[in-house]
Amino acid sequence: MDVVEGITMSLRREGEPDRVYSFVQGIMRKFERTFDERYGDDLADEEIVLLPGKNIVIHKKLGFDSSWYGTPSPEIHYGEKHDKLLDEFQERWSVRNQNYFVNNNGSLMNRGMLSGYSYNYFVDGLLKERETWEAWHEDYEIEPIPPERIDHVNEALHMGFEHDFLIIPSTGLLMEPLIAKIGIDAIGRYAYRSPEFLEKICKTIMKVPYEKMRFLCKTDAPVIIIPDDCAYKGRPILSPRMYEKFIIPHFSKVIKMAHDAGKLVIFHSDGKVEPYYNLLIDAGLDAHQSIEPVAGNNLAEIKQTYGDRLSFIGNIDCSRLLPYGSRHEVIEAVKDCLRVGAPGGGYMFSPCTDLTDSCTLENVETMMATYKKFRNYPITIP
Repeated sequence: MDVVEGITMSLRREGEPDRVYSFVQGIMRKFERTFDERYGDDLADEEIVLLPGKNIVIHKKLGFDSSWYGTPSPEIHYGEKHDKLLDEFQERWSVRNQNYFVNNNGSLMNRGMLSGYSYNYFVDGLLKERETWEAWHEDYEIEPIPPERIDHVNEALHMGFEHDFLIIPSTGLLMEPLIAKIGIDAIGRYAYRSPEFLEKICKTIMKVPYEKMRFLCKTDAPVIIIPDDCAYKGRPILSPRMYEKFIIPHFSKVIKMAHDAGKLVIFHSDGKVEPYYNLLIDAGLDAHQSIEPVAGNNLAEIKQTYGDRLSFIGNIDCSRLLPYGSRHEVIEAVKDCLRVGAPGGGYMFSPCTDLTDSCTLENVETMMATYKKFRNYPITIP
């Protein structure tokens, strides 16, 4: 069974494939540097696998089967009022903090550092007032993604297939750009006072994800991932009722677009997403990736309750376990995940987030060695 067959069988919940397949979101730069310092000079030529748009050397060396892949975005055009407002925002906020700047989304950002690299931190969405939003998006247009980019994605996909690796192209959705553009406070205000205007905002934001999904449906990708963080630790950001009203209609549409093109859909969000599961299942979602343990997600309970209708990917903690856990703790956590998640299929092994700069290479290698030892079906873990 090749990696595409195994992963799609897992996502469709068609029983147990030959083994549990694995996924990793992304790998942060300090972790990459640590890996390169350890192994870079000793890699054999056949271990250096560079796909168009993605370096999978670390992924293959560690033993992952799949990872997400950045998708081309449509070109966006704004009108004159946008440019004028952007200049006004830049001037106003840079006076308050010299590291502040405003991006084209209307997000206030703070220039900083993360693990020795420059990093821009989100502060707030500034398009909170109706007049500001409408002026910012006057004459707002997007261009279709050039069709020749399909060949670029397909080339990366097929090179990945040759190395028994699946890249999973991504498109965003709605929660993250909503927060980035207008802020959580304005979402609540408009949902209560002007729901029709919030729906208008959502439709404007979704122009880009719809175009990206149309593009991806023309590629050879068997699986598409939608990253759109929607939850805190312990609870989701919006009430299920609000999520159903404003987010799910668009979620259902992009899932249908993918399914009509023969593609499966994974949703990524950290946090406690479970209160949305019935909504996501009704929308047709195939799998949820993350299942963040420290957010209160119990894989055994989730699999028992929803496992006949939704597949799951993840549940290895990246906040405490991989950065600070002992070797024994990592081994036992991996065994627990496989023990409760794998039986019957419908599960893929994965860290719950990126391999962050806090994760130690030793713990990640222990994680993957343990996974490889116990991943074959039938699952027999002492």
